[in-house]
Amino acid sequence: MTSICPRGIGVATCLTLLATIRLNAQGTPRQSLPACDPGSVLAFPCATPFDKGPELIEPPHQTGTGERRTPHVWMFITDSGVVAAAQIERGAGIDFDIAAVTLAKQLRFKPASLGNRPVGVWFLLPITTEAAPEPCFSMAVPISAGFASFADSQQLDRPELGMLYRYRGMPPSGLGNLTLDVFIYPQAGWPPLNDQVRDLVKSLDVMRDRGDFTSYEVIGWDKVGVKVRSKRLGHEVTIQGYSVRLKITGPSGEQLNSYFAVFPEESKYIKFRVTYAPDRRVQSVIDDFVREVLEARASQPAHCPPL
Repeated sequence: MTSICPRGIGVATCLTLLATIRLNAQGTPRQSLPACDPGSVLAFPCATPFDKGPELIEPPHQTGTGERRTPHVWMFITDSGVVAAAQIERGAGIDFDIAAVTLAKQLRFKPASLGNRPVGVWFLLPITTEAAPEPCFSMAVPISAGFASFADSQQLDRPELGMLYRYRGMPPSGLGNLTLDVFIYPQAGWPPLNDQVRDLVKSLDVMRDRGDFTSYEVIGWDKVGVKVRSKRLGHEVTIQGYSVRLKITGPSGEQLNSYFAVFPEESKYIKFRVTYAPDRRVQSVIDDFVREVLEARASQPAHCPPL
């Protein structure tokens, strides 16, 4: 396997490419090319006559067993054998197309010739590529989600409670004081999702009796489904959970809203909890935040260990 990711390409799009290349001996397009504009020959494939086509110098040696696809790529190969432009003529999927264009721009050729003189030409090549696996995430949660950014994490006192990840609202949302908590903890020994929501509501009586607040009201208790794209499964999935929304009156009479939701995730549970001053904008911010955190975790590719 040969890595040909140039500097400047980010980790998420930098692909290790496996390719076998064969030249189209005639360089014949599927349809006639338009005449070239002398001022913009590189803008798009155009008719560039030649007697002898370009010849690839030292094709890369690659091996691999993953899925392969073959985009067809137009390349403008200069009179010095450098690929100055590349465009997909027939695609095979975005990752494979990116891989093929990236590889094309790094190939070197013996240039084409016309009347024994080297010339620059547009030349059509099929390039079979295999995109390498995407990198695995190093964090259990994304750096940002919705209008919130990661602020801190804490290992909870009891191992079965797992980790707390805390986010803060970002100023553009107008909710800079908003705190959003995400709990990720093992599933073993915990009750079903709906029972966890019910147990939370029962615990509110204890909290009220000890003076944490003076009263509460349940304003919504719902089964909720969040659609996310799962790279682990290779398709869109709906993660089913439960949520509850509350109105709370604090010790000094202040009014607060509280949102709690819990979702299953392979061998773990993931919980979300937010308490905030009443503001009709906040629930949509919370919904976006929950979806983006769940999607970020579901986007971990199949070859990566579960987070």
